[in-house]
Amino acid sequence: MKQDNPKKSIYKVQALERALDIIDCFSFQDRELSLTDVVKRTGLNKTTAKRLMSNLTTRGYLQQDPQSKKYQLGMRLFELGGADAFSLRLEQIRDQGYILEKEEAVEGVIGIAAPIRDYSRQVVAALGIGLPAGSRNQMDGLDHIVDLVKKTCETISSDLGYLRI
Repeated sequence: MKQDNPKKSIYKVQALERALDIIDCFSFQDRELSLTDVVKRTGLNKTTAKRLMSNLTTRGYLQQDPQSKKYQLGMRLFELGGADAFSLRLEQIRDQGYILEKEEAVEGVIGIAAPIRDYSRQVVAALGIGLPAGSRNQMDGLDHIVDLVKKTCETISSDLGYLRI
């Protein structure tokens, strides 16, 4: 049986490699970087880095703060990353009828959401709330708030003709 060498089957596109090198410069510790920072980390010349970063910014993969001129990862990357996690969460939402996120999307915020269904049993909307993450006592009261969100969604669903069977 013939073994293919994986390195031989890889076609490298220099511009793509460089753009990904730029994205790889960002991390949890280094969320904002200047053009100079990126040039130092990638070894690219300043003109090339600026041109690539401009393209990445236009496409939403980076964003630039207009005042500090520093770059950070753009919303497009979060949208793409949130697509592999959303599908995994759907099963959890179906099982329990709601989703509870503790500071997962936004630091300092607890999110609770539940689906709204119509007469055809299809999810047509969702209702969600955001609460400031607080003390342990507040966390103990989340079950009550989850129940309120679920009941509100059930009422709206019922008004749309949904029959719970």
